[in-house]
Amino acid sequence: MIKAEIIRGGIQWRDRFHPTTFRAATVDALEQELPAVVDEARQNVLVSPFSKEHLRDTIEYGVDRQKGMGWIQAGGTRVVWYAHLIERGFTDRAGRYHPGMRFMGKAIQAHSVEIMRKLRSNLRRRLRHG
Repeated sequence: MIKAEIIRGGIQWRDRFHPTTFRAATVDALEQELPAVVDEARQNVLVSPFSKEHLRDTIEYGVDRQKGMGWIQAGGTRVVWYAHLIERGFTDRAGRYHPGMRFMGKAIQAHSVEIMRKLRSNLRRRLRHG
């Protein structure tokens, strides 16, 4: 999700770099900025008073250096399986629509400019050092 946004935003200058250089710069930028994205997502999500395990506590992130991408995940446990319903919205059995509360999407969008800025600075630094 984040990598697609970075590549879409940086397509005009991405071709000037070798793919491994671009991948390394992307991973460095994501490693620097993903903790702030996850912190904001944790602040945006609702906390259920009825559950012992909260969705906020299951939000995690990671970076895959070989693929050159980062990821953010919420839920994933047996108790907290409903993260995608809160993020995207759903229609219940009675036919009522409950709109999504985009806690991860808003956090990614809020930090996308900073991720791009870090990516550009990482690429500039790599250009200077050869």
